[in-house]
Amino acid sequence: MKLKRPEGMTGLDVSALSEQHHQKGDYKSRLLLEAHLRWEEFHDDQALDMYAEVATLEEELMQGCRAAGVGPKYFIHAFSAALCWIKAADFYRARHLCNTILAQSDITPPPREKAEALLQGVREGQQASWEKLNPKLAA
Repeated sequence: MKLKRPEGMTGLDVSALSEQHHQKGDYKSRLLLEAHLRWEEFHDDQALDMYAEVATLEEELMQGCRAAGVGPKYFIHAFSAALCWIKAADFYRARHLCNTILAQSDITPPPREKAEALLQGVREGQQASWEKLNPKLAA
């Protein structure tokens, strides 16, 4: 089911993206909702697997946007992928993706600041996890 944009409301021009790209985005959105539901129902392992699959799909969508020249959507998918990697407990992939975002030549200040903050949060989260899991080694 396609939602129709309200009259007079403008958005990003995504006409360069294929129907397959849009279908993948629809599937990704449904899977993300299912992952949230699984997490809320305490099916942690299922949710983690689903978040990892969503992150992979977001990365594919991100690359599709870059190839089609839809830069703003690239960053939207990139941030979503990074957040899903965090939810999947794959901090290495989240850090790598944040660094990839920061390496883009067309990044503007707002997404740069967001990526830097997200990267700092991942680093702090990793450090806190390390200290909790290895209290004698962290000192």
